[in-house]
Amino acid sequence: MYKYRLTRRGKIVFTVLAVIIFSATSALAMGMMNNSADNKITENKPINTYSTSGDSKEIFVSDETSGKTSTKVFANISDADLEYGTNVDNSGQLVNFINADAAQAAEIEDDILRIDVENALLNDGKKVVFLTFDDGPSNNITPQILKILDEYDVHATFFVLGFLGVKNTEVLKGIKDAGHAIGVHTYSHNYKKVYADEKSFRDEVDMSEDVLKEVLGEDFKTRLFRFPGGSFEPKKKTFMKVLDEYGYVSIDWNTITGDGESSSIGPQRQLQRLIDTSENREDIIILMHDSATKQTTADALPGIIEYLKSKDYEFAILK
Repeated sequence: MYKYRLTRRGKIVFTVLAVIIFSATSALAMGMMNNSADNKITENKPINTYSTSGDSKEIFVSDETSGKTSTKVFANISDADLEYGTNVDNSGQLVNFINADAAQAAEIEDDILRIDVENALLNDGKKVVFLTFDDGPSNNITPQILKILDEYDVHATFFVLGFLGVKNTEVLKGIKDAGHAIGVHTYSHNYKKVYADEKSFRDEVDMSEDVLKEVLGEDFKTRLFRFPGGSFEPKKKTFMKVLDEYGYVSIDWNTITGDGESSSIGPQRQLQRLIDTSENREDIIILMHDSATKQTTADALPGIIEYLKSKDYEFAILK
């Protein structure tokens, strides 16, 4: 039988063809493997989208792969959870918490835990407390409170009044320099002025901002706001729209010491009010006051901090 033998040129051509075929086959196989891997990643990692619905402030977690939607309650707070504390007429029900990505909820800078106001009541199994002070800064009580906070190495959030910021500029600077958070509590705290109409409300916010920038610097910014009397009354929904426009987030409280009910309420009674109103809460926002008449608040603060530490609460400020 005749045997066909490749010439030298034929062998070269054959080798080149074999290399081309092998390369094409390998590339095709790799493409199929990568495509399969991509499919597995998509299947195992659904894409989540978030939205809110009404006042319940729920998160709808949508799995775009399966098309299924599950619901998780996020900071679902009713007016019954929010205690009345200072200058409040007990009417209305308005909750102003909105959701945000929990992964962005907190940051630690200079050993200070800062948590987004939207996530203040996350209830994620960790016990967190926010000390908040309204109606300052005063030139007699606020410095005492700052000294106590420094001694215990904890930080707080101060909702300041514009007209007092003008009077007590060095105290206001001291709050900022110590690393505490600062929010707006209007300029005058005069209900007839603050809530007269939308223009008056805007003026109160504008004047407060002007004071903060004049005293603390043009680059100072805050998005924290607390309504005098809280945001509980339905009529304040109109002013909520103004805050949204300005980029503010309103925050109330869910625990009180009762120092807004009387100037004579003693330290032990304040501590007991805190214990009673914070019972079974993971995350608590405490309403206190640092105005000029609140000596008993300064007197009560060490015991309050020691109690909270004994209950393993972590101290944080709002941002």
